[in-house]
Amino acid sequence: MSSEPVSTYKDDKYIVFESSLRELFQSCPVCKRQCDVQCRKMGTYVSFTQLCPHCNYSRQWQSQPVVGSTPVGNLHLSAATYFTGSSFIQLEKICKAMNLQIFQYDTFRRHARSFLEPAIIHKWKTDQQHLFQKLQHGGKIGVSGDMRADSPGHSAKYGSYTLMHLDSNRIIDLQLVQSNEVGGSYHMEKEGLKRCLDLLDSNGLVVDYIVTNRHPQIQKYLRERSITHFYDVWHFEKGLSKKLDKVAQNKDCGVLKKW
Repeated sequence: MSSEPVSTYKDDKYIVFESSLRELFQSCPVCKRQCDVQCRKMGTYVSFTQLCPHCNYSRQWQSQPVVGSTPVGNLHLSAATYFTGSSFIQLEKICKAMNLQIFQYDTFRRHARSFLEPAIIHKWKTDQQHLFQKLQHGGKIGVSGDMRADSPGHSAKYGSYTLMHLDSNRIIDLQLVQSNEVGGSYHMEKEGLKRCLDLLDSNGLVVDYIVTNRHPQIQKYLRERSITHFYDVWHFEKGLSKKLDKVAQNKDCGVLKKW
């Protein structure tokens, strides 16, 4: 099998009908007589083995390079789907509607586990370390943080805490927390922030101040770490708007709805 050339990703790709491909292998280029043709398919990959029973001419042709046992086109399609946030299920429906050959969902997930997700993690960690090295020369840093959960309220199972460097508006860390790690979803936000700050400490970065919401555990935790804490104005606005909406429901307070 061939190794993937550097330019493979930039190569143009086309939709080719199988009948058109078979025309290229039906007759022997030496004696011009009928050949035996065998076809092998693997998702978007197809190969033809041509053998002339009259003059013993033979050749093999494949539609795309193969690295190890993985057709490169299959991997490229998985990567394009995964990296653009598209749905493989929808892609599969489109392909089946026009009889365009594609691999199974299990193959897509195997590509993600074996190649795509490790590549994302490697890229993220490499860029993160480069950013840390750059920030180490700039003194103390100001950051902001918040958590996004997979469901509202206190029933969330997962939460991702994001920490952003305010001067550059770049994400410097992202921590995924599972509720059963910390005894409930209420404690996930504090744990996410703790992991972020611990990572900054381990990389020699000192936090000057941080902007977050008014979560009681966050306030207490930051006081214990002696980090200056500012509140996010958006959360103030959100809380005030809810109170105004409630008051506006009262008689003679309709004017507050305009606020």
